[in-house]
Amino acid sequence: MFMQRGMWTSLVLALSGSLAAQIGGDGSDGVFHPTSDVVIDTSTRPGGYHYKSITIPAGVTVGLIGTNPAIIRSQGSVDIAGTLHANGYRGSVPTGGAPGAGGYAGGDGGSPGGKWGQGPGGGAGGLALFGTLSSAGQPGKHRTVYGAALPFDLRGGSGAGGSANSVSSGRGPGYGGSGGGGTIVLLADNSVNVTGKISANGEFSAAGGSIMVRSLKQLRVSGAIDAQGGGFWMFKGGDGFVRLDAYGDSPVITGTVLPAPTTLQMPALREATPLTIGTTWRLEANAVPADSVLFYASLNQINVPLPPLGILRIDPSLMFFLGVTTVPVLGHDPVATLSLPIPNAPGLRGLWVHVQSINPGTKAALGPKLSNHISAQVK
Repeated sequence: MFMQRGMWTSLVLALSGSLAAQIGGDGSDGVFHPTSDVVIDTSTRPGGYHYKSITIPAGVTVGLIGTNPAIIRSQGSVDIAGTLHANGYRGSVPTGGAPGAGGYAGGDGGSPGGKWGQGPGGGAGGLALFGTLSSAGQPGKHRTVYGAALPFDLRGGSGAGGSANSVSSGRGPGYGGSGGGGTIVLLADNSVNVTGKISANGEFSAAGGSIMVRSLKQLRVSGAIDAQGGGFWMFKGGDGFVRLDAYGDSPVITGTVLPAPTTLQMPALREATPLTIGTTWRLEANAVPADSVLFYASLNQINVPLPPLGILRIDPSLMFFLGVTTVPVLGHDPVATLSLPIPNAPGLRGLWVHVQSINPGTKAALGPKLSNHISAQVK
């Protein structure tokens, strides 16, 4: 049981040096509680917004536009009963539609050919055919071309291609393609309750954007969160990404989230690289910024509830300490990373190793929590 005592000793030491870790910013933008519709331009705020608390009442819509992703932090609770959106906009003649905050615009309509939509997955412009016929621009893409929910990619959805019209037909330039959905990152030290809607939709044929909501307490979604691409059938833009995180307890989803979200119950442990001899094995843990994360391994796994810590999944009698690292403070999705060199010893192949981490939860209202566990076989 020596290693078990070592585990709790290291935990106590980590707790004794606790900091006021947070994700909700410094509150410098005050309380956000609009009583009527408002549009926020992120172009001059690359660092995002720092609110004391956020309340969007039912019937109120907050639109997010601009060149930067909308990174919104809250020290207090977040209650969204209305609508928070970074949706793209439809194009006109001949201008491509504007994107949501951090997304990409649609391509301009052309004569004879339309322009490509902006972004890594922008749709191709339409072409004039035989001098008299024309084709619409192609849908913008997201999921099939770029981006990921883990780690969370800040790029929004790409725009659709612009339509073509033929010079010889006398019709002039075509319609511009629609704009892609933007990026919303909502980070709260307190609870988040979504009874209304958060969306980053692509407009018709444009790609959906990216939405990440993280709470250090409870995260409940009884309303809707939507990052789908616009359009239908062959004209539908690619869907974006949704990521939902909560500390200690899993996000509670009774509403509609599309596309299917990536959910994390922090601290969340994952294997970033495979366990292979002669290489470096990298483990990552999503946890509270500025906190330590302690990594342990065992050759056996168990299942012992230890409320309120969580469930212990590694055998204390065969447990060994892998290391400790700290979650970075900066960034919208910081992770603790532990890199372990694996000896080039063929005799290790086939061995199963079970790993679990613990996050001390230095913010006073949180407390320590055990992560999920991973089981890896040496290759």
